[in-house]
Amino acid sequence: MSYWLLGTRRHSPHLQRDFAEKSFLDCSKFSACIDYEEAMLEVSDARFVLNWILAYQTDEQIAVNYCALGGGDFDTNSKLWRLEVTDLIRQEEMVVSSRVVINAAGTWTDDLNRRFQITTPYKHAFGKGVFIACRRDAQHKLPLMIETAIIGIACR
Repeated sequence: MSYWLLGTRRHSPHLQRDFAEKSFLDCSKFSACIDYEEAMLEVSDARFVLNWILAYQTDEQIAVNYCALGGGDFDTNSKLWRLEVTDLIRQEEMVVSSRVVINAAGTWTDDLNRRFQITTPYKHAFGKGVFIACRRDAQHKLPLMIETAIIGIACR
């Protein structure tokens, strides 16, 4: 739902009792679906992010990508992060300072937090997802997202 709020909000999520894909499912356990569109980008997601970043670029604030983090720390006096990074395209080392750092390290988030002595009440627990594939019916057009709590779904 949050993606819908952040996106272009084409159609609000709504309950739908009759949908074409119903014929592919054993509907004895449920009677409706939620018709939902997360968002739509006019351009690619990479272009969307680039435009978002470049809007804030100045002579003092330069966007770089494909960098490796070597080290760094937080300076309590200046209240700035000092990060040692290597631009992997130019093979150039630099020191970056920032008031805010967003840890978007994915599966390495907790390791990065430990490395910089950042404590949070949260830890990530990664598990294997389960994917069940059924033979696709020729009339099946839309993707189906099925909540794992639903039991008794049958592929025909």
